[in-house]
This record gives sequence, structure tokens and C-alpha cells, in this order.
Amino acid sequence: MDFRHTGYSFFAMLRTLCALASKKINDQLIVFYFTELLTENAISEDTFSANIQAARDQFIAASASEFVITLDSFLSVAQANNAINRLETNYRYQLNPHPNDDYYKWSDSWWVQVYPPNSRCDCTASINCSMPMAFYLPKLPNETTTASLLWGQYLAEFQFEVSGVRLGCVILSAVLQSNLSCLYSQTCISELNTYLNDSLSPFNATPLAVASFSSPFPTIQELVDKLMVDLWNINASYAQYFSSCNPSTCTYTYVHQFDVIFIITTVIAFIGGIVTILMNLTLPAVTYLRKKVQACYSLLLSSPEASSLESSPGKWFRRGVRKWQ
Repeated sequence: MDFRHTGYSFFAMLRTLCALASKKINDQLIVFYFTELLTENAISEDTFSANIQAARDQFIAASASEFVITLDSFLSVAQANNAINRLETNYRYQLNPHPNDDYYKWSDSWWVQVYPPNSRCDCTASINCSMPMAFYLPKLPNETTTASLLWGQYLAEFQFEVSGVRLGCVILSAVLQSNLSCLYSQTCISELNTYLNDSLSPFNATPLAVASFSSPFPTIQELVDKLMVDLWNINASYAQYFSSCNPSTCTYTYVHQFDVIFIITTVIAFIGGIVTILMNLTLPAVTYLRKKVQACYSLLLSSPEASSLESSPGKWFRRGVRKWQ
């Protein structure tokens, strides 16, 4: 239960989860890179971006789902088999003395662990039982203490709780319930430096930079659901797609819906434009036609036939009357 005894298992499991998530992503990328975008005609850049976004979301969802299913399968096997781990976080080995028995002086037994102590959540019922990991001070039997937590054959006196880090029946289950809040806290890091300064490998760490997520800190399970990835970057080039498609012709459609006021003002402007055009064309046209008529009339008067007609109008009149009769 003490962090100095079980703390390394937390970080070892966390490192394993990161490595497994990275391997899962790399394996899925091999398949993803064979995905092709086939279109009958060249599509717009917006449609292209939407297709790429959908493919990316599908890739992330499928990869994360398979990864979570793998971890859940492991936990199911651990629950069914009740295998004892070497840290004795689910079962605790205990020697029982028998001073009145001359033949069996000692007997051994395995006791199921309960998290937290004195509760009803034991590891035979659920592997999700857990409690905060902390530092404890073992007390000898002859020492006076108010501690009630049993650690091995000794009572353990609570000293400092490592925020966010949990201990449970199965290391993986406890890690998934934990978070990394301690690693971002200067107070927590300072306490760790204090309690671990007597180890063979001194703990000298500084807090991590401000996390991209806001408080409260997400659990490791929530990070695993995202494949331990905080931000996905995608590199898609519409120019390369358009070049590969190499269309021979291009068409576009401009769709716009006009309102009533716009239509009315447009019609009025159109009619006013026609009136203006007619006013500008009518006067020159009439003037031009008038000049043409006058020119034709002048030409007609100057011709020989017109002169004969003027000299003997009665003759022409009588000839016309006879012809009519």
C-alpha cells in the first residue's frame, strides 16, 4: 500500500499503456495509408476537407475502440482467474503461528485484500476496488500508535497521500482510475522529494508544464479512450488532389436567393434603364430618318420626270383619268 513499495508499478503501467497506444496507432496508420479517395468528378475544396475529416474521425474512433477492447479483455481475464500478482495487491500472503501445536507451528494462508481497509469492496467481488496511494510509517508492536491500517504484520500510520494515484486489486484497473494531478502540482512534487530523499536513487523532479486540459484532471481511462493523444494533426493537400484528378473542364454554380425588395428595385432599375436608353436613341433616330426623308424628297423634285410633271400637270391628270376610266 505504501507508495515506496507500489509506486513504481503505477509508472511502469503508465509507460506500458503509452507504448501500447503508440504501437496501436502505428499499426493502424499502415492500413490507413492505403485508403484512397475516389471521386467521379473533381470535388470542391470544402467537400474534400469534409471527406478527409470524416476519414480521420473514423480512423481515431476505430483505433481507440480496438485498443479499449483489448484492455477490457485483459481485465476480464484477470477477474475470472484471480491470479495473484507479485505485489500482493489482490491477495496477501500471511503466516499464522500456532504456539500450542507441537506439530504445526506455522500455517500459511492467502488473505483477500480489501480497498479501502475495513470496507466491503474486496478483490474477489470486483477488481475495480481501489484506494488512494500514500506514504505510511510502519509501527512496531511495542510502539504506541492510533493507526488502524494493517501493513503486513505491522500497523501502518498514514503520513501523506499522493493525489490522483490509486492502488487496487489489479494494477491496470487502479491506473485507469488514477490521474496525473500530482505531476502538475509543486506541492505534491515537493512532498515526494521529501519522502523519497533517502532512496538509493534520489527523486529530484519538477512539475510538468500547465496541462492542455482544464481542471479536474481527466483519468487515465479517459486518456486511454483517446489513445493517449491530446491533439491530432492532419496534413491534407487539396492542390495535390486536384493535380492528381487533372480535370479537363471546370464548371461552377452560383446560387443566390434574392429578397422581394431586391427584386422590386432591380425591376425598377431595369425599366428606368430601358426608358433612358429609348430617350437617348429615339431623338437621334427620328432626326436621322427626317433627314433621309428630306433628302429623298429633294432628290425626287430634282429628277426630269418631276420637272415634266410640274410643267404639264393637266396632261398627266387627264392621262390618269382616261386610264382609270
